[in-house]
Amino acid sequence: MIDIHTHILPETDDGADSLTEAVEMLKICTQSGVTDVVLTPHGNLTEIFPESRQESINNQFKRLEKRLSELNMQINIYKGMEVFASYNLYDKLSAGTIWTLNQSKYLLTEFSFDTDREILFELLQIIESKGLIPVIAHPERYKSIQKNPQIAYDWNRRGYIIQINKGSIAGVFGRAEKETAHLLLDCNLVQVIASDCHHIHSRMPGLKSVYRYISRNYSEGYAQILFNINPERILRDQQVLIINPRVPGSYLY
Repeated sequence: MIDIHTHILPETDDGADSLTEAVEMLKICTQSGVTDVVLTPHGNLTEIFPESRQESINNQFKRLEKRLSELNMQINIYKGMEVFASYNLYDKLSAGTIWTLNQSKYLLTEFSFDTDREILFELLQIIESKGLIPVIAHPERYKSIQKNPQIAYDWNRRGYIIQINKGSIAGVFGRAEKETAHLLLDCNLVQVIASDCHHIHSRMPGLKSVYRYISRNYSEGYAQILFNINPERILRDQQVLIINPRVPGSYLY
């Protein structure tokens, strides 16, 4: 399996606190059947994580690569970011200070949880105007999607990619997040499931249990698309499969 949304890169954001923890998180990944991991520290959150840390991100990536080689760990890691969408995004993308997933046209992006529909649309258009395809991180956690999940259908129709968190499916973030995640899955509006892991003991890495859940409750084919086929297409910069999206009904919170 391939995990495209992780906070494993050490000492770069609110994820792994050390190289040791990062390695342990990747060991959990391999034990759960994950072979490829995109490291996606937060980007464009300058009030929390300064832009000057970009060199540090590169250095930490090299440190982690070196350590994995020393340990002969059989897992592939790639560069990326989880980019906070704001109106400065056009300039940041032009300046090259923001990274896509494995240098592809796919940009993993997140929003404030209470961003309204109109602003979401405007910010996504900024990404699209740069020739990039948004991979929208955990939309099931956004209030506007919980209130009106048809927005997700509109996104799919525009070719935007939806990535939900494994924790949402299990109800880790709350009832609204869980029910919205399941509704999006029921309507074929999800293209990727990822861990959004942060630490060893909380918001942990690994995808095996959620893969089994999707296989049993939906289909093996759907699980393959969400955990293998579409994530691999993102890494290879190929077109992601959006298969038979359906309009969800009203879902108010």
